[in-house]
Amino acid sequence: MTMTTRPNLPTREEVYAIRDSILLPMMLTICEKNLRELEFDRQPMTQLYIVTVNALMNRINADLTTVKKLLRSGGIKVVEDDRVAEAMIYYRFFCRGYNDIFGMTRDVVKAEISVRMGKYIGGLLQGVREGGYVTGHREEGHHDPI
Repeated sequence: MTMTTRPNLPTREEVYAIRDSILLPMMLTICEKNLRELEFDRQPMTQLYIVTVNALMNRINADLTTVKKLLRSGGIKVVEDDRVAEAMIYYRFFCRGYNDIFGMTRDVVKAEISVRMGKYIGGLLQGVREGGYVTGHREEGHHDPI
């Protein structure tokens, strides 16, 4: 009996990277929107919030860069799909000659972003406790992946 394999299908790690390449930019957009709102806030703690959001964005950008490198090295391209659905978002991915649709419900996207933001913020707080964070990067120049 011969087993047929489909080498063009993305690996499990690549599927996670596809998902991350969708979610991380959404998280950056949320952070950018929060920064714009904070620019006009005159409360005493505003500067702390701005520094924190910038540090958060630095970590998200670092992870996004890693994800993009992984996708590029695997020959994978992800683009927003033009399908319109009230409860779903769709992206098309191209993987070494194979292409497919990656879809997530908006509720899953919101929940996943909420959980991830909590992990990023927790990582920043842990770094502050350890004394290694100034602007969102550890002094050694790396951080634990989320």
